[in-house]
Amino acid sequence: GGEAPTKDMFRVSALYFNRAEKDFIDFVIIDFDTFEGQYRNVEEDFTVQGVEVELEVTSIKNLSLTANYTFTERKDQPALRIPKHKANATVGYSFSKHTFASLAFQYVGKREDVDFSIFENVILDAYSLFDLYLSHEMLKGRMKVFGSLNNIFNEDYTEITGFTTRGRNFRVGFSLAL
Repeated sequence: GGEAPTKDMFRVSALYFNRAEKDFIDFVIIDFDTFEGQYRNVEEDFTVQGVEVELEVTSIKNLSLTANYTFTERKDQPALRIPKHKANATVGYSFSKHTFASLAFQYVGKREDVDFSIFENVILDAYSLFDLYLSHEMLKGRMKVFGSLNNIFNEDYTEITGFTTRGRNFRVGFSLAL
């Protein structure tokens, strides 16, 4: 969603991170018959490292572009539910002072998860999602209507083992300031 910015800008940023996790707290199952669990300190230490890169461009009239990419690597043991590669990009366009549209893309790489029905680790497939957003201001500063079409291509994907994800879905709404 959002609105196209009014100021011209070109920004690129990059960040490297490397952190040592000690005295990590995790949810641990203590009774496999009832699946009762507790939050406990995990004895193992581990290191997480990676790179994040961001790009923001608003120097083309009425057009905005934002994108980011994250590479994450957990040393010493698998990173449950954390993909090694993740990327997002959004292109927004202001048709007028009152009408805005954007197309967003999200890529999530393959990652490891635990299937608690069989108590084994599984590899979740990578997936890509596309979302469309439209808004129109009807009464200046007072009323805006908007709509979005999420998961445009009805991608079948698993975010977390055992939980369903939404297929293609549509939302409409309005905001009114009194």
